[in-house]
Amino acid sequence: MNTSRPPSDGTSMISRMRRHRLNGLAEMSAGMAHEINQPLGGIRGFAEGILIGLEEGWDISQAEIIAKMRRIVDEADRIDQLIQGVRSFADEDARLELMEVDVLPVVKAAMRMMGTRLQAHGVDLNLQTDGLPAVVQANPFALQEVVQILLSNAGDGCLDRTDGAHTGRVAVRIHGGLNRSDPVQVIIEDDGVGMDEATLARAGEPFFTTKGPDRGVGLGLATARGILAQCHGRLHLASGPGRGTVASVNLSQRAPHQDSP
Repeated sequence: MNTSRPPSDGTSMISRMRRHRLNGLAEMSAGMAHEINQPLGGIRGFAEGILIGLEEGWDISQAEIIAKMRRIVDEADRIDQLIQGVRSFADEDARLELMEVDVLPVVKAAMRMMGTRLQAHGVDLNLQTDGLPAVVQANPFALQEVVQILLSNAGDGCLDRTDGAHTGRVAVRIHGGLNRSDPVQVIIEDDGVGMDEATLARAGEPFFTTKGPDRGVGLGLATARGILAQCHGRLHLASGPGRGTVASVNLSQRAPHQDSP
């Protein structure tokens, strides 16, 4: 006689959670491999260019070597940021060190990191600022990661459009504040494919993505929201099919409960 009993609801739930976690880890691993392979390819290309040039006795100037070495460092930093992003997402107890951060150079650094890839696909990237003070309480490296995530999503939205005449445009705007109580905004707007209401409602859910398996694992917006929560900021998305997407990052110039001077 078979005395085994069917698993309880609790056991079934634990099994489903384990399967979901394993599936999520598999998706994350595949996405991370793809994301890391891109900067690794850049590092290899720049390094091989220098090595072959030196071995073959090419006339390579010191300025060219320095430029390529800087690109290698940039790509290595990109890998480090990818790893740190996954760690930040996985470790809920990890806390960011907050400090006064000038938003403009952080945004410019993110645009340099992402600009080559976007422009290589015909996506125009431009920056506008109102010239008002834009110093916020944040972590500069984490804030740059947020901007890069949003730029990457904006670029993907442009590339997903099927209109052959469409080249794509991503506009970045920084709105500062005259008073310390005024929030600082970083707005990233694209004219890409956009999202319908159902997709927009789920944007930011861990592992939710409308992209192919070789274009990320759906952790970008979740990571960005987690970083902004620690920086006492927030992210708002507005989108519509065929109308592109507007991502608005709102940050505080003052730390919470900081007294006015």
